[in-house]
Amino acid sequence: MSEIGKTRSQHPDSDSFFLPDLCNTQSLLVLIILAELLALVVTSLQRGLWPMDWQYFSLVSLFCLLVFLSSAAVLCMVRGALSHLPLLLAASVCYALVLCVVALYSLSGQWLLSTTGSDPGFYPERLLQHLFIGAVVTGIGLRYLYLNWQLRLREHSEMQARIQALQSRIQPHFLFNSLNTIASLIDDSPREAELAVEDLAALFRANLQDSRVFSQWSAERDLCERYLRIESMRLGERLQVQWYDASMKSETPLLSLSLQPLLENAILHGIQRLPDGGCIIVRASIDGEQCCIAVENPLPDRSAAERSLVDASGNHLACDNLRHRLHSVYGDRGQLRLSEQDQRFRVEMRFPLVPEA
Repeated sequence: MSEIGKTRSQHPDSDSFFLPDLCNTQSLLVLIILAELLALVVTSLQRGLWPMDWQYFSLVSLFCLLVFLSSAAVLCMVRGALSHLPLLLAASVCYALVLCVVALYSLSGQWLLSTTGSDPGFYPERLLQHLFIGAVVTGIGLRYLYLNWQLRLREHSEMQARIQALQSRIQPHFLFNSLNTIASLIDDSPREAELAVEDLAALFRANLQDSRVFSQWSAERDLCERYLRIESMRLGERLQVQWYDASMKSETPLLSLSLQPLLENAILHGIQRLPDGGCIIVRASIDGEQCCIAVENPLPDRSAAERSLVDASGNHLACDNLRHRLHSVYGDRGQLRLSEQDQRFRVEMRFPLVPEA
């Protein structure tokens, strides 16, 4: 564990500190099972497995349970303070605290047996035996927690790299279309082109300065409104947008740059193919612990849609990228559904408010 001394933990959460929360229900259940298994091993080594000495097993089981659960309680209380220490020092303090708990219960047990007359006298070798077993078990446990933490960090890093790679495939598409729009406005409407450039600069400045996977609903809507303002300069009154998001809170988390590609598809494969344009409807709502965002747009007639199947491959690419991003962050709980009915195309994005751990 020598290499971990260089790493510092800044926050006591599962991704920034090797020691997890040992006081939740799942962790306590695991500790109880491990304590009983250790008691069974110790009993079988000292008294034999068959016939089982149930009285001795009950004493060893009680001792193990007290040590395991008390150690978990102590580590939970000091976890926040330890998270700000260098990792090697924090691990050493955890190790020492557990051994102190073992020594405390070992001495208390011998004192209790001596006062009741069951086993008078003090036995230093028994204390050393308890400390030796505690040292071995604690060392193995801390090593396992550290390796598990490293694995989580590696998986999280790989997931972020994969998400950023998928996201980078969407950004150039948006950039090229925006530049084409600006280029078409330079000669006829230089002032509008200047405003579009300012919007585009603001969009990419915000995007490049923020490398986080998540964004807030207010920031994502602002990004989309800037994009729609650029597109409306090209399409004019042909582009209409209605927002239904009264139940959305501004701080609701969602994947950054996830709604804009859906609006872009609605324009490219719907609005701009219709001579009279149409209205894009954006519905965003929170249903319990899930968030649902849907984008609807009108479609051209079937014959025109069939002639543009090759051009529509970009639509599938953007949706596939977004589907992969949802799955990478939310697992099976993140879904992207496509449907077509009554000459309208609908994309529905569903995901939990809290991503997978």
